[in-house]
Order: sequence, then structure tokens, then C-alpha cells
Amino acid sequence: MASVRQFGHWLRHAAGFPLLAVLLIACANFSLAFTWGAPQAISPDTMSTWQIDTIAPVAPLTEAYYRFTREGTEPVVYPLFHFVVLDIAYAPYVAYQYLMGGLVDPGSEYPYGAVEPARFFRTLTLIARGVSLLMALGIVIAVFEITRRLFSRQAALWSALLTALIAPLAYYAKTSNLDVPYLFWTLLAVWQIVLIADGGKLRNYLAFAAFAAFAVASKDQAYGFFVVTPLLLIYLHARGRASIPGPSILMRSAVSKPILLTAVTGAFSFALANNLLFGGLEGFLRHIDFARTFYATHLEGGDVLFLNAQLQLLVNAIEISLQMMGPVTVLLVVAGVLLVLSERRYVPVCLLVLLSLSYYVFVLGTAGVVLPRYLLGPVILMMPFAGYAIAQAVTASASLGYSMAFLAFASQLLLSAHLSFTLVTDSRIAMARWIRANVPNGSSIETQVQQRYLPHIGDAYRVNVVGNAFDAVTYDSVPEDLTPARLAERDPDYVLVLENLGVTGDPARTIRPDVIDFYTRLLNGELGYQVIVRFETGNYLPFRQLTAGTLPTSILLARVP
Repeated sequence: MASVRQFGHWLRHAAGFPLLAVLLIACANFSLAFTWGAPQAISPDTMSTWQIDTIAPVAPLTEAYYRFTREGTEPVVYPLFHFVVLDIAYAPYVAYQYLMGGLVDPGSEYPYGAVEPARFFRTLTLIARGVSLLMALGIVIAVFEITRRLFSRQAALWSALLTALIAPLAYYAKTSNLDVPYLFWTLLAVWQIVLIADGGKLRNYLAFAAFAAFAVASKDQAYGFFVVTPLLLIYLHARGRASIPGPSILMRSAVSKPILLTAVTGAFSFALANNLLFGGLEGFLRHIDFARTFYATHLEGGDVLFLNAQLQLLVNAIEISLQMMGPVTVLLVVAGVLLVLSERRYVPVCLLVLLSLSYYVFVLGTAGVVLPRYLLGPVILMMPFAGYAIAQAVTASASLGYSMAFLAFASQLLLSAHLSFTLVTDSRIAMARWIRANVPNGSSIETQVQQRYLPHIGDAYRVNVVGNAFDAVTYDSVPEDLTPARLAERDPDYVLVLENLGVTGDPARTIRPDVIDFYTRLLNGELGYQVIVRFETGNYLPFRQLTAGTLPTSILLARVP
């Protein structure tokens, strides 16, 4: 109750009703299509959701079952910390189910002790999404506080509203991916850096260390934001002693109490978050080994360091950033940065731009790949500049400033609403209804996509996944299974194809000529099957708001008599 009263006190004195209104808008935006793709949970293969790279609902329970040692996890794709957070959120519901008989003799195999697995795991999924939603609201608040400290209360409100309407943030706020959690801790850490730059106290150094450690312990790529922070903190500490710190002051700051305690707190928090002290070290080492293998297999290109590769990466990053924010918001960001520089206020630029560049160089630049969710952090860190530009424009000319704000918000709202529209019009929803109404129970349905991504058709059909070699490291088809002869041998009643989904088994993803030929002939009716129904996901904007998972075309073929 005390924390609730403190939050209410802060809300009244920091911004009052306007910030509450922004948070309500954010909550509404983040909640749209909240139940999209929740798992069927009718078999071990349908326990996960339609979202790509999610960890709910089972993975956190697995970690808890093995006492957070990673023993039951293979491969160890992600760090441990957010699994612990979700288990804390799960605990009341799991305890209630256990006491009421809904969970009996919990085990490590399906249905894991759940008496009604579909209901049980759907609820856990929604709990995990609720945690992401709360953390996304925390990101909006952190942006508000960062901007308020750097600029003004008015700029902070504009920045918070712009952040609340970022389309990919709205998407990941309603999934159980790790992108919002690690960005939540990252933004809290950045907030502490801003406080330190404003003459912060020892507690701000320690809070920064803990938040940064939690961010990296939630998702590895967070480290990119913090590569330069040791030098930055030393400089900020020295700057508190002298406006232009010399070498001797910098050296003394490097071994000062706040800096040393920051290092100790960060190391201890990271070790605690990954359970390195109580049995999790071996699992952590397996995670590092997985990351090394995955990076070498998928991300590390031989030409990534060449100038042309980096230029192409930069072009892609700019293009995706434009699509994520909308052109008006991008112009506001640029205008805000130029305004701040013209006023010789270098600290905001040094902090936010430097951290974003650090992430870009050490994560995206070295990996040689850029996706919308990978750019979400830098985009959020640019919102204070956009908010400042609007606030200054309103001060100079109210009509001009409000017009700019309206254009920015309208374009971002359109992007965010369109993304939610693609979720509620997902073609798999219509396909599931059609199959249940028109396909006889017991029919065999062949597909090349993992069952977790399929339309939710229940257990009345014999679903067989073939030609899919997915594991956490290898994304590929099995070409020997995808031939006319092998299809004739299997002789399924129906074939279900999901195009433009962006996962293994998607005809649009493969680059193998023989597999492409198989799908081409299949869809053209040359292999004894004909298309009987086809559903498209609603899509009216040619923007890559998300690169995979939200724009599938569902095609059902029936065997020709």
C-alpha cells in the first residue's frame, strides 16, 4: 500500500492528470488484440503461442521445476532473469490451482500436472503478457522522467505520448517476448544515468548498476547500451568535481567509492539474476556456448566489416526506423537534436545518442543484421528529442506546435492501429473456423510449419508436420520429405500451407530451388491437390513494422479425387 501511495503522490506532483491520460492511452494501445495467438495447449507441440521467440507459458515453469539451474533447458537460448520474474507473477495462480485441485502431481512432461491444460496455460500466457504490459507502461514512465530531467515537464508529456504510440512497442507489450523486459530495465538504468549527470547521489550509481545488470540478465543484447557507460560514469563523476576534468581528476574518479561500488553492485546483481551463486553456473555457461554457436551460424557474416555491408546495414536501419516512427516523428527527432545542439546543451545528446550509437555499433554493427525489434531501444531513446521539439514549437507558435504534434501522433497512431488490425484479422483465425465447419473430423492434415503456429483447430484432426528441421540453431526444411513422390506416399487428405509467416516451413522463406519447385507445383495443382480455400491477413501498409509472424496467408489444399 505504501508503494501505491508513493506512486499516486509522484503522479500528482510530476505531471498530474496529463500523464495519467497518457498512461491510459498507452494501456489501451498496448491491450489491443491482447489474446492474439494464445496457445491451444492440447499437446506438447501446441504449448507455445503464435508469437516468435516467446518464453511463456511453459519455459518459466521448467526453470522453477529445476530450481533455476537451467538443468531442464536445452538449448539455453536466453538468460535467466525474466524467467524468475514470470515465476513470481505465476506463483499466486499456480498456488491457487494446486490448492483447488487444478494442478496435481506437477511434472516435467505434458500436461505437467494441469487438470485442464488448455485453460491453465492460456491463463499463464495472459499473466506473462500482463507483466510485459506493465513493463511497457514502465518504459513510458521512464521516458517521461528522463525527458523531464533533461528538458521540461511539457517535453516529457509529448515524449511519453509518442512512446506510447510506437507500433512495435505496442506489439511486444502484449507478448511474452524478452524485448520489453530488457528495455524496461535498460530505460530505468538510463534514467539513473540522467540523474547522475544532474548531480546524483550514490544510490543512483547503485541503482544504475542493478538495473543494467537486470537488463543484460534478461536479454544479452542489452549489453550494447552499456559498453561505454563505465567511461561515461567516470566522466560524469569527475565533472561533478570540475567543469572540465583533467587527467588526474579522471583517474581519481575511476577509483572513487561510487565507481567501485557500481562495479561491485553490477557484478553481484548479474550473478544473482542468473543464479550463478546457487547452482546456475553450468547452465549459464551452456547459454554462452549457445549464443556463440548461434552467432557464428546465423549472424556473423564474412563481409560484415566491409564498408559496403555497413552502409547497407545503416540504410536498412534508417528505413526501418522511418517505418517504426513515421516520417513526422523522425523529423521531430532531428529537429530536437539540432535545437539542443544549437543551445549548447551537450549532455542530453551525449547521453542518449551515445548510448544508442554504442548499441548500434556493438550489437547491430557486429552482427550485421537489423530488425524492428532490434531498433526499438534506440528509437525509444530518441523520443525525448521529439518531445522537446514539440514543446519548443508550441512555445514559439501554439498553432504550429500543435499541428506538428497532431501530424506525429496521427501517423504513429495509424501505424500502431494497423499493426493491431493485422492481429485481429490474422488469416489463421478464419482458417480455423473454416476447417472446423467444413473438414470432417479425423481427416489427416499435412503441413510444413510447426504446430504452435498453426490455426487453432483442436484435436479432432490428425495433423502431421513434415519437412521441417527447425531447432533453436538450425532453421531449414528437409528437402527429401518435400518431393512429389514422398507426398504421394504419405497421401494426406489435406495440405495446409502458411505463406509469409517468416518461419521454417514458409514457402516464401526457403531459398532451396528444389523446395521452391515443390511448393510451386503443389500450389499450382500439379501434385494431386487443389486449393479449396485461401485467407489473407488484413494488410494495407507496405511497412515492415514487424519482419515475421503477423502477416500469414493461410491456404488449404484438398486431395483431388
